[in-house]
Amino acid sequence: MISPNIFKTNFYKLKEERRHRFSPEIIPHWFKPAAVLILFWDEADTIKIVLTERSAKVKSHKGEVSFPGGRVEDDETLVQAALREAEEEIGIDRNLVDIIGRLDDGWSRAAYHLIPFVGWYSGIPEFTASVDEVGKILTPTIDDLSDEQNREEKIVERHGRTVQFTTINYQDSVIFGLTADLLLEALEQGQDIYTQPGLKREKSLIEALESEFFAYQKSRGSLSPQSDIVP
Repeated sequence: MISPNIFKTNFYKLKEERRHRFSPEIIPHWFKPAAVLILFWDEADTIKIVLTERSAKVKSHKGEVSFPGGRVEDDETLVQAALREAEEEIGIDRNLVDIIGRLDDGWSRAAYHLIPFVGWYSGIPEFTASVDEVGKILTPTIDDLSDEQNREEKIVERHGRTVQFTTINYQDSVIFGLTADLLLEALEQGQDIYTQPGLKREKSLIEALESEFFAYQKSRGSLSPQSDIVP
């Protein structure tokens, strides 16, 4: 396992790096911007990270593991949105978060263009879960998440596309999808590794837009037709 000091040193290199951002022309105008906070802190000679298990009350992704975050409001920046949502969902003090940088862009099946920010918390955070949005707060260590025995490789067929992805098991929760992908990217950064996952996400978005992946959103009539998508 990597030492906490080396992990943290590698992470702060993000302050000097610019990660992959999606080409503006491939993002449909009906996508909504969203920001998440990937928050680390030092505790008991290790490094921890916070994740949430979404409650059954939310509109989408019920019961799934995710990072604190959500839709960007008209009057705020991406960073402000990530910090606001984290404060609302898990009760942290946003003033104690040092925003280090951002990871590669992502997207979700709920038609969000997602921007992930990495932060480091000053001290040990005390969490208060939002009763409406959060069913459970998870605080694994980087060793928990880096253990290969807690990972599984899966292959599924979606709308004629073969998708391979990694899931991460922690206690009785399963971390999958974009959350797992961002988590793996964050762990790689701590090891001073960069495999450009944003390029893969951009390619998968193009493929999804060319398939029936977003058929539900388009069927509502308020979204753009397929011809508006620039491959």
